[in-house]
Parts: sequence; structure tokens; C-alpha cells
Amino acid sequence: MRRACVAIAVLVWSGTASADDTVSASEQAEHATLVFVGTELMPMPTVGAHVDAEGAVRVHRDHFAFEGRFGGGLAFSATAGGNVFGLRAGASAGYAIPLGARFVVIPMLAYDAFVLRERHDSAELVQRATFHMPISWLVYPHAVVELSGQIGVQWFQGIRDLAIVLAPRIGLVF
Repeated sequence: MRRACVAIAVLVWSGTASADDTVSASEQAEHATLVFVGTELMPMPTVGAHVDAEGAVRVHRDHFAFEGRFGGGLAFSATAGGNVFGLRAGASAGYAIPLGARFVVIPMLAYDAFVLRERHDSAELVQRATFHMPISWLVYPHAVVELSGQIGVQWFQGIRDLAIVLAPRIGLVF
């Protein structure tokens, strides 16, 4: 997924769409449906490697934005039995603000729930409540590259912790 985002960025760098043939930022903020694929990057100091993928759908109507997310992931560690499998679902609601012809900023409140399971253990629930800030760049007709950041709190086994998330995504605008 990271390679796909880099490839799209290279294509975009070579020349973006003209203002005549792309959906404008104000049109996207007013009335659009966006479909994304991406990944999520967050600090995991005790994990040797992790991979995940997510899909999202966000609907904009009169600048109000509603997003649903679903994804899965896998994390590995050098310790015995140190692999974790997980599924997650989340939702966000906020307000889309166009900035110029090609950028839209969408400050949102978000909630995510993760079900994590280690190989020889029962499933655990992790919950996360964050301030969610996607920034969409309209690069080609009906195509966006988005960087999404989140900061807030997460709960796991009765322990509250800081949540910091970056999520690069690519998407289509309908």
C-alpha cells in the first residue's frame, strides 16, 4: 500500500489535472461520495513488524461529512506466540472545508473498535476515540490522495493510553 501511495505521488508530481477537468474542492465538500483504500501507521514499540489495510466510504452533503471504515491487520514480534491478528471498524463525523481549488480539510470526531487476537489467547477489544483530520488533495478527475491524522485516547484492558495515527489513503470521488 505504501508503494502504491508513493507511485501515485510520483505520477501526481509529474503534472496534476487542470482545473477544467477535475471535481473542485468546493464541489467535493458540497456533495460527493468518496471511496478509499489505505493503511494505518501508528507507533508500536514492542512490535517488530505490522501490516494492515483498510477501506473507507465518506459521504459529503452540504459540507457535513460522515465516514465508515473497516480493516484488518497482522502484527509480528520476535517473542514466542507474539503475533496478533485483528479486525477493526470505525466511524467519523465532521465538516468539510474547501481550501482553494484542490484541497479539502475535514475536521472530524472519530471512534474505532478493534478486536485483537493472539495465536493462543482469547480475543480482546481495543477502543479508540480521536480527533480525526483528513486532508484530501484532488489530483486527477475524480481521484484523491489523502493524508489522515488522528490524535486522542485508546482503551485496552482498562488502561487508557495516547493514540497517534497517520493514515495515507488513495480514493475515488463520485
